[in-house]
Amino acid sequence: NNFKTNDVNYNREDFVTAKLESEFTKWFDNWQYNKTDTKVCVLFARLLRCSIDKKGKLKLNNFKTSISQDDVSSLHLDHMEPRSGAEHEKSSYFIDPDREFIINGIGNMMPLPGRINISKSNKPLKESFSYLEEAGLGDHWFVKKSKDLFFDNNNKGVPKKKFFQERKALIRESFYSIIKEC
Repeated sequence: NNFKTNDVNYNREDFVTAKLESEFTKWFDNWQYNKTDTKVCVLFARLLRCSIDKKGKLKLNNFKTSISQDDVSSLHLDHMEPRSGAEHEKSSYFIDPDREFIINGIGNMMPLPGRINISKSNKPLKESFSYLEEAGLGDHWFVKKSKDLFFDNNNKGVPKKKFFQERKALIRESFYSIIKEC
């Protein structure tokens, strides 16, 4: 399973893994919200079926969680911080020159059942966690980590840019892990 190029020996599995990881990272880093893109919903649904073992590794649970694979197609990708907010409450929303790119990026996404996402509407990110509770996801390790990131990276309930960056890194690591290992 080795091959040689330019006098360097490569293990084919390492090469394929590196190529796939490179393609995944390129896709992930450039991903922006698209209502019809179900790939991210599928990855989130799979992530929500995983738990973390004592070594910090993701493992796919054998039991049914609150979101079945059949329900994935009815999931909405929620902008945790909405694309637009109430004009009279501007101080409750994230403001940044790169706001549109950040808000439409994967670090701001979370799947919610359609009816809950619609009722959430354009409420600020700090209110997102109560809707995740309503969806039955409040005790999930990923939601807890997202909540911890928010509490560590907000200013008076408004997320800082670092929240989205760190959450995106957590999602990248988690998605890659479930693709590779679960």
